[in-house]
Amino acid sequence: MRQSAAFRAFAVAVAVAGLLSACSAPSAPARAIDDLGADDQRMLSQIAPIAARDASAEHPRFVDCWVPSEHAIDGEPSRFKVLCRIAFDEAGEQRQRDMICIGAFDGDPPLDYCYDWAYYTDMPSFDDSDAVRLDLSNQG
Repeated sequence: MRQSAAFRAFAVAVAVAGLLSACSAPSAPARAIDDLGADDQRMLSQIAPIAARDASAEHPRFVDCWVPSEHAIDGEPSRFKVLCRIAFDEAGEQRQRDMICIGAFDGDPPLDYCYDWAYYTDMPSFDDSDAVRLDLSNQG
């Protein structure tokens, strides 16, 4: 009985360590915005500030967003759905918040708002995807 209790304690410690590492600052994305086509550059330069605004991040440092042209919505080829991760400072701590942004390829801006992604929404997780970093540290 002691061994199973010790094993459970170990398993909980490993799970907590995994969650804490998942909450650490994101690593640099693999792609640069300059490597994208003009439409993706335009959309991302408009999406990133909207995602930061809707994340209620007072001091955003950067936003990592998926590339819209690579995330068209199945059955709706004129629309896309991307995840944007906002990195910000709050009370002297580095934080991040994930936002879902759904928009139209031909919109200008491509969307009006983004909303918080949380594990209890319609998707329990996201498959990982390359993101592009947009620096917002010089903006409010």
